Amino acid sequence: MTALPSYHHDAVRASILDALKDVPERFLLRAGFEGAVAAMRMTIDGALSDVAHAWNERHMDPLRRLPAELHVSCLQWLEVHELFTASHVSRHWRAIAVSEPTLWDSYDTGPFKDVEQSLKAVLHRSRSVPFDFTWSSYYTYTSEMSPMLGDMLLEQAFRLRRVRLRESTVSAAFLLSLLTSATPQLCTLEAWTREPLQLPDSMSSHTLPRLTSLILERTILPTCIQAVSSVISLHLQVIPDCRHVFLLFPCVQDVTLDGVMSTTILPHELPQSLTSIEVFSDHLGREDHSEQLLSSGWRLVPHMRVDSTSILRPLQWFTARTNDRWRMTMTMLVPAGRNSVEMTLLAEDDAALHVFMPYDAFLIETGLEYQGCWTGYITRLTIDGVLDSLPKLVARIQMLPSLLSLTLRLTQAYDVAAQQLISRNDTISVPVMQDLVLDYASSANLTAEEMVQFAETVPAFLSWGNRRLATLHLVGPDIGRIAQLPQNDLSFASTICETLRLKDGSFEESRSFSSPT
Repeated sequence: MTALPSYHHDAVRASILDALKDVPERFLLRAGFEGAVAAMRMTIDGALSDVAHAWNERHMDPLRRLPAELHVSCLQWLEVHELFTASHVSRHWRAIAVSEPTLWDSYDTGPFKDVEQSLKAVLHRSRSVPFDFTWSSYYTYTSEMSPMLGDMLLEQAFRLRRVRLRESTVSAAFLLSLLTSATPQLCTLEAWTREPLQLPDSMSSHTLPRLTSLILERTILPTCIQAVSSVISLHLQVIPDCRHVFLLFPCVQDVTLDGVMSTTILPHELPQSLTSIEVFSDHLGREDHSEQLLSSGWRLVPHMRVDSTSILRPLQWFTARTNDRWRMTMTMLVPAGRNSVEMTLLAEDDAALHVFMPYDAFLIETGLEYQGCWTGYITRLTIDGVLDSLPKLVARIQMLPSLLSLTLRLTQAYDVAAQQLISRNDTISVPVMQDLVLDYASSANLTAEEMVQFAETVPAFLSWGNRRLATLHLVGPDIGRIAQLPQNDLSFASTICETLRLKDGSFEESRSFSSPT
């Protein structure tokens, strides 16, 4: 029984008194004291139960407390599997849930163990409204979509709006049937296939008038190409011949090509609509897209990404399209098997070419004979894995004349790196550098004193002349412990920088140092 608000106690008392009036006085005399108490208790309990039930019916049902026109709006916040639960709360809730087909216009297999039966119910309740289907292998324990499920979707092809099957492996025959069916509502299709998919010659803007996003694997373009002009986002994987892809999708804006080898035939030119193109290989270091880039007629678009085994070839392509007015940022990722270098070339209008290359290949091109071609353009540099990368970089590069910001991500082996850097007696000249960031996020075991000790070694391998840096940033867990050190222990900072900034999550502190006399 639900507890009643205090202002309803009078109503309860009145109900009990009315019930007691019906108990005959002679019954009380015959039954004796115990019987009278039992009879009165049964009467009182019954009255309380009736009042509580009436209260629940009238006030405690959240839907009944709202105007009828808001009932469906409340249920729109629920996922489909939650709607199934809600429809079993009461007949009133069930009537509301099944009355509005748009409540059932999407289905995700993730929460369901009985996929076929639950999908059948959802398709029935959604009637003829546009429908979204997503395969999530949470309870299904398999990536294979059953033939029965495929048949159910094909029967509803005319109203499918978004079909996402990237966690499932479907047959090329199913996708071919879907693409050759009448799909006037289809705007998103994402699918992986077990075998190569030959796109049908019937694909066109007429058969797919609303398709805007397409993600497919192992695709072969149609032999007779008709433009599908509505597609603006395209992701194709392992497609051996891409030369006519922009004839099929002439208005695309965002393109990702996966599994591109050096033998893959790429389009010679990019469409005017394109704003982003990313080209990936299956294994970094085995394939090089820079040769294809050089031989193409591609123009520079706002966002580009390729794999390369060379710094110079992407630079040659980029500088030819920016009139030698550009800058570079570089991130060296060495720990945890990520032995790669990310190089970002930025034009004056911020159009960017992101180049990923193996760390070993990068080291080859840090020799003196290569440096003048690219080191003068680096404005931001991030080095992850100081123990391995920094000593090698210091030994190979003499000057970074345009470097403004340097970030060093340190590990527990910082002391070994520091010893190597000091013993080599090599330095990199950074004449215009303003900001130095020492990131100790991976150095949870370091003490505040050890963090300071590494910061003190920086002038041993970096030379910025007879001046101070604008800012030295110390970032990482427990960085606040440095703020508790005596001022004398931070005296090194006054010779390195004008401002010392300490940051650890929400903790942030700045200290400024006056110019030395």
